[in-house]
Amino acid sequence: MRTVDIVAELKAGLFLRANIDPVPVFGATNAQRAEDAFGAAGCSILEASKRILDICGDRRGQDHLGMIESAFSGATGDAIFSGLVNSVLLEPFRATDSTTGWVHQQEVTNFKSNRRLRSKRVEELALLPRGQTAEHLQPDFADAESYFAHRFARQFNVDARDLLDEDVDALVVPARLFGNAALSLKKDLIYSRLLANDDLSDAAALFNAASHNNLNTGAALSEANLDAGIAAMENLQENDLPVDAIAKFLVVPPELAGLARRLNRNMNNPLTVRTDTRLVNGLVDPVTGTTYAGSATSWYLSATNGPIEFGFRESSRPTLRSRPLTQGKWGISYDVIFDVGAAAVGHLGLQKNEA
Repeated sequence: MRTVDIVAELKAGLFLRANIDPVPVFGATNAQRAEDAFGAAGCSILEASKRILDICGDRRGQDHLGMIESAFSGATGDAIFSGLVNSVLLEPFRATDSTTGWVHQQEVTNFKSNRRLRSKRVEELALLPRGQTAEHLQPDFADAESYFAHRFARQFNVDARDLLDEDVDALVVPARLFGNAALSLKKDLIYSRLLANDDLSDAAALFNAASHNNLNTGAALSEANLDAGIAAMENLQENDLPVDAIAKFLVVPPELAGLARRLNRNMNNPLTVRTDTRLVNGLVDPVTGTTYAGSATSWYLSATNGPIEFGFRESSRPTLRSRPLTQGKWGISYDVIFDVGAAAVGHLGLQKNEA
């Protein structure tokens, strides 16, 4: 059997040991091969370590603890065991994310300020007479929105004795907790921008009836108010020009989810309904520590990839790094890093409706 097949079999076997379905990650063939090789209970940490050292030709008559330490410290073993931890870490991100679709995701390169020009500064084209030179774009950064990515991180250690005792939970449980925390962090960053309603660079709040024409009061969710909100958003103009902000997402608190879905069923071009408990329960901003209150009756319309931007450095999911423990400690240490930020980078394509 090829080394790559053995590695996939070992990874799938460890998934079985951790009571995780290996099929979505490794496919049915590798999952069945792992079950045939190790049984339904999966592959033990010790057995995986032995096979890893066999692959590397490095058994060297070590005792069980020595084999486990050697397996975890080698490149092949790190890839296999860290693959298990990383998959568990990212498991929540494979489920439905209430921010998907209506939030724009953008990779950023560093932790410096990320400036975003208002779209009208870039998209306006001027008539070019024959023989003339096109005008240069003169971006006005005074009107740009900006935000920073921030580093969020934690670490956890796994004692070599826990590995010898076949305590797979020592690997899996912290990874699952941190994975859930990372997804929660992403949502907190995004929904805090809705609830904070901060001023934009034009000194008007994100949701502002007079300046941005995207705040409707006395507009409890109903068929008539939903129709009016969709029409108002699509008819929105800036500098007497249409902005083509077409509502595609209906973002509501759980209290309005049932009504939102019933109203949606009656539409020829239904919206995608997104719901999150933060919209009613409120949240604490992960960056500033400010508490924002929610509302059980407010609802939002958003275009696809609207003006709420989620910025990430390197990956839109948390990054896992591992290293052997040294200096009087034996085992493995895992770092979980998430370099992210969020901001409203404009107001076009986002509307708030209050009852």
